[in-house]
Amino acid sequence: MEERVPVLVCGGSLVGLSAAAFLAWRGVPVLVVERREQTCVHPRAKAFSMRTAELLRQLGIEQEVRRCGPPGVAFTAGSSELTVHTLAGAEISWQEAAMDPTFGQGDASPCRFLVCPQDVLEPILRDRAVELGADVRFGTELVDFEQDGAGVTARIRDLGDGAVTTVRADYLIGADGPDSSVRAALGIGTHGVGTFQHDVSVLFDADLSVPLRGRKFFLCFVQHPEAKGVLSTDGRRWQYTKSYRPEAGESPDQFTEQRCRQLVRTAVGVPDLELDVVDIQAWSMSAWVASRMRQGRVFLAGDSAHVCPPAGGFGANTGIQDAYDLAWKLAHVLDGRAGAGLLDTYQDERLPVASFTVDQSVARFVEHNSPAQAPAGERISQVSHLAVTIGYRYRSAALPPCPPGDDAPCEVPGPPRGRPGTRVPHAWLEHGGASVSTVELAGRTFALLAGPAADRWGKAAEVVAGRLGVDVDVHHLPATAAPGAEEQHGAAGRRGEDAGSRDGRAQGEQVLGALGLDEGGALLMRPDAFVTWTSPVRCLDPEAELHRALARALARPEQPAALPTSP
Repeated sequence: MEERVPVLVCGGSLVGLSAAAFLAWRGVPVLVVERREQTCVHPRAKAFSMRTAELLRQLGIEQEVRRCGPPGVAFTAGSSELTVHTLAGAEISWQEAAMDPTFGQGDASPCRFLVCPQDVLEPILRDRAVELGADVRFGTELVDFEQDGAGVTARIRDLGDGAVTTVRADYLIGADGPDSSVRAALGIGTHGVGTFQHDVSVLFDADLSVPLRGRKFFLCFVQHPEAKGVLSTDGRRWQYTKSYRPEAGESPDQFTEQRCRQLVRTAVGVPDLELDVVDIQAWSMSAWVASRMRQGRVFLAGDSAHVCPPAGGFGANTGIQDAYDLAWKLAHVLDGRAGAGLLDTYQDERLPVASFTVDQSVARFVEHNSPAQAPAGERISQVSHLAVTIGYRYRSAALPPCPPGDDAPCEVPGPPRGRPGTRVPHAWLEHGGASVSTVELAGRTFALLAGPAADRWGKAAEVVAGRLGVDVDVHHLPATAAPGAEEQHGAAGRRGEDAGSRDGRAQGEQVLGALGLDEGGALLMRPDAFVTWTSPVRCLDPEAELHRALARALARPEQPAALPTSP
């Protein structure tokens, strides 16, 4: 018996579950298969950027994720790193964690940076995906697959009863981690500095109140020669991480539960410490990017396509953003609103962002570690955390060409300008009796933001949207002066304008300035809130301009079809 589904996702961790939720939210049936019996046990990723929070808000789960985050745990400029012989023993030094001043900057987004361990976030994503209609199967593996011009035929196995089922899908997403079987089957290589450290993490429960002695820290570096490693907590459980050296004959198999108990007790400095070992996990600190993120009807996302060291906390965020970008594009192609060429832009846009992000993570790792610990390779100049997480730029056939010499990978430093290929600048608008961010006006459809004097854009959008069979939400931006202020007060009134007029003008000027528009201009943004076209000033033929912009964004013919001639 053959099952049929538009999208099959291999991998049910953070990125695979995100892809399922984003696709289901857009009405696309999706099947997820995951070898594990349950979501992850280790906290793993904990820090999620404002951009990721924006995407979780679209799913309707941002506030739930915030509530479920660990109490009293945050990554702020005051976070400290403690170095000790053992936790209960002598202190060696305290150091304030090096935090980028733009980390969590609140005026760049309608959302705040959030903290939630991955083992808490994954079940929330799974439940939301299932609620929206996704089919999520744990304890099920992808056996193999082959693709043709019309789709992908895959075999999946239930690891409980061994039953093998054939699944026919239009597209396959490989979100199965750094050792991706999907990537391997496609023969896609990787490049970058590779693996430069091997670690084992021990997740455990224990009462450490006595050795802690009231101290609070972000990380605790233990220097005991027999248990040199790092202690950390997410507010619920503790984690001890120790490196091992394969070149010296060491392997993860040597880290038995008994040995891990002894290592933790030595690191804490309490020989008879009572603890429960929850999980032991080996992992590699690596930095690389796949040479491709698409091959035919198969796509790679998250750690299957790119891996960062922990520095900067970029890895999980980049993977979730892969999933979002791919989801809206697949949805538009599957229902015929976009041409198949739109899927080419997934790799064209996301692969450079992944490379840029991995480089920035490596640069932070090098800065924070001694040269002996850092990976070999060219030293990379750092940009701000805000530039990496929100300021990156896309380039693809779905966007207007960049001016010659304009090859910067991100918008920051400097204020966002609403240029094509960048996320729309955040500005608050009054919309339906509530304050709404320009970022939140995107979602399932394209959105046109038109200046207060751009009266012809609304009609043009209606005509073009009908012609192309897509939805375009039109939002008229506030005027730079309160309506009727000049007529009511005249020249003297303009010099002594009332507070309401000043407030209205200030808001209008702020929004238009942030978007790079004058009162007759307009800006078109995609469902992912990225600007796809802008006309900073009044346009003579808004209908023709908007048709070209929207058609290009959808990989459709940029010239309207000729009307039939009369017989």
